[in-house]
Amino acid sequence: MSIREAVASVLADAEGRAAPVVVGVSGGIDSMVLTHALAAEGARGVIVHVNYGLRPTADADTALVQTWAEEHVPDWPVVVHHPATLSGNTQEAARRVRYAEMHRAAHAHGSRAVLVAHHQRDQVETVLLHLLRGTGPRGLAGMPHSRPLHNDPDVRLWRPLLHTPKADIEAYAETHRVPYRADPTNTRAAYTRNRLRHEVLPVLRDIASDAEARIDDTARLLRSYVDEHWTPALRARFDAAYTSTPHGGRLDLTSMRDAAPVMQTALARTLLRTACPDAAHTQAVAEAVADLTDAQVGRRVEAGAATVWRTRTHLEAVADPPALPNAQPVSLADPPVQLPTGTLHCAKTTVPVQRALRESSNTAYVDAAQWHPPVTVRPWRSGDRLQPLGMTGHKSVSDLLTDAKVPPHRRGEQLVVVDATRILWVVGHRIHHAARVTASTNCAVQMRWKPRPNAGE
Repeated sequence: MSIREAVASVLADAEGRAAPVVVGVSGGIDSMVLTHALAAEGARGVIVHVNYGLRPTADADTALVQTWAEEHVPDWPVVVHHPATLSGNTQEAARRVRYAEMHRAAHAHGSRAVLVAHHQRDQVETVLLHLLRGTGPRGLAGMPHSRPLHNDPDVRLWRPLLHTPKADIEAYAETHRVPYRADPTNTRAAYTRNRLRHEVLPVLRDIASDAEARIDDTARLLRSYVDEHWTPALRARFDAAYTSTPHGGRLDLTSMRDAAPVMQTALARTLLRTACPDAAHTQAVAEAVADLTDAQVGRRVEAGAATVWRTRTHLEAVADPPALPNAQPVSLADPPVQLPTGTLHCAKTTVPVQRALRESSNTAYVDAAQWHPPVTVRPWRSGDRLQPLGMTGHKSVSDLLTDAKVPPHRRGEQLVVVDATRILWVVGHRIHHAARVTASTNCAVQMRWKPRPNAGE
């Protein structure tokens, strides 16, 4: 299929002649050829160009895109975006910025299709990268020809040139005199993809001259299998076993135990992506999570911005809680203490002994005579102990939480109210026996804890 035919096919599938299509244009040969072919097919377009400011040639790339558009498609809007910063992995951050900007442009211009210029060699490199990192059927299937962009059912990402050889793109550019700028970073050996392109693929072509086409064909066959059989089976099994929680989500272990290992790993990765989108989703992490199926209760896997715990009946994925301050002062005269997980209010009051001993877990009373400033609220620490109300001996907070069946993944958020000498209250659980309200109490301190919505199960 020629480049024009591939573009025409996508325009037909995406209804791209009735509405504008958004095309990502870097100024490189691939995106410039795609844009030229779109214009040749009579498409209405919106060009999105991102100038990251990372290379000395970045402004020249922008100028080429703008100048070409003015001369050849003057009625096409050109959106040039200058991101402020790129945090974390530069290439991954640039990719997120690029797709987010194209998604915004699609909504701004009433487009349902976003087109990018990935081609056959990009697909081959992607498959090889997945293979080297460890992957399953979806990874070996490579990039899909189209998919929803940002999980938005109204906007699809299309790759018209996905099965087009690089040589065909170069020939098109030469035949039609399409201008473009070469990206100097494409030759840097520091990038793994570049090493595959310049060192590995030439060896594969020596072994089989059509190696790239064969790998692409294999990925295309696997994509068909994944889309028609694998993904529906995975989705049905996952949906039947998954439950959303305020802090993430959980997956019933029954669905894991009777699944093949490759399906277990896929379920684990789907759990992470669904429950905690900011968590790490690599093959290694997914395999480690799947291994929790046969692990002891209480074992866990750290997954970047989340943790997956093995409970008695589920794999529980929990997004990392907000950081709690080390200690916040508590005063009976000041406004309530605002914390990431809730609000603590303390005030003097008079209350009968019977009422003081039967209040809810989020309200507790202590004798005001036992309130010794300075009083603070802080996260509990290893080694914290108190004499729980009604007991003769002391107990560690850790054991108290265990007895209260607080799951391990919730304990990091546990707070204690501490005065100058001891723990007064393990918030939501028990007060110190020595600070209790008695028949001789003249004045009490009421401590009320109000969790933020979704801050607790």
